[in-house]
Amino acid sequence: MAAHTPPYITDELAHLLATNQADSIMGSFGITRSEACSMVQAVFDVSDYSGKATVDANYAELWAALESEFRVLSEQGCEYTNCKFSDGIIILLK
Repeated sequence: MAAHTPPYITDELAHLLATNQADSIMGSFGITRSEACSMVQAVFDVSDYSGKATVDANYAELWAALESEFRVLSEQGCEYTNCKFSDGIIILLK
């Protein structure tokens, strides 16, 4: 990787965030994952989170953005959500 190229979040890390770690974030807000959710709440293009100096910093920024959306849903009284990753995109559904 060239020195001027920021470290990118891999598909494996993005998938982990959209699955296991999203479940943890949801749980902290009292939300449960449900495949019945179909309305798009937010879309995160993983490549948009590449401006920091390290993969960890980029990942933390994406995590915070996702967590913020879960917080909004929780404040709206949402009990169920879903989170999916495909083709470089994380989609949060309610």
